Amino acid sequence: MSKLTKFVRSWWLRRRIRYEDLPLAAFVTPLEKGEPYSFTRFGDGEWYAILGDKGANADGHQYFPQLGADLRRTMEQPQPYHYGMQPSVMGLDGLRIRRYLEGAGVTVPWCNANVFHYANRDGELFPLVRALRAHRIVMIGAAHLRPLDGVVFPVAKFIEIPALNCYLEMDRVRAEVAEEAARGSGTVFAFAASMMTNVIVHDLFPEFGTRHWMLDFGSVLDVYAGVQSRSVYRDLDWTEAIRKNLGN
Repeated sequence: MSKLTKFVRSWWLRRRIRYEDLPLAAFVTPLEKGEPYSFTRFGDGEWYAILGDKGANADGHQYFPQLGADLRRTMEQPQPYHYGMQPSVMGLDGLRIRRYLEGAGVTVPWCNANVFHYANRDGELFPLVRALRAHRIVMIGAAHLRPLDGVVFPVAKFIEIPALNCYLEMDRVRAEVAEEAARGSGTVFAFAASMMTNVIVHDLFPEFGTRHWMLDFGSVLDVYAGVQSRSVYRDLDWTEAIRKNLGN
């Protein structure tokens, strides 16, 4: 696909949606002030599932039909938190995304889903890391992320998910998150749980959204566990960025 085609598709979508490039500070300051918010990310995998495509995302998680229905529900019955859209998917499938949004009457405001990823790449993530360290963290992710404890931030509880097709265990994971959230307030639930993250956050937000933070980290934290899950981790020397991001 040519750059011109991607540009046109992205432009065609952006002119019809509310989209804003929020700065990292918009996510850091509420953590520092003790003001809970939630944030979920819609990348190519989420959108292909929403649009009914067959196949799997970059990590091998399948686009189950019910997953697509659940993801559509998160937008068609929106909650007042940050909905993030990856800029790249606008260029890849902006036309189809726009048709779906208009057909379903979806009017949620969007922000750039890559705000954490850009800060991570540029060695500018430490303000977020520092703010997270001041809170109790519950990590929801695959086993390879267990080494994050004490490296990026202390992990008070780790809710493990399958490394592949974790959606099949969504009911169990959602119940464990809800049980932990019911214990009190002021916890950051750090999700690295693929496409089901969007569904769990949406479903739990009405009960817990004003008491806790529920944040979608995607693959941001993989590099700190020594996992090169994305080309950006394989193609760049991360030594200096990691040092800066951890405040070392």
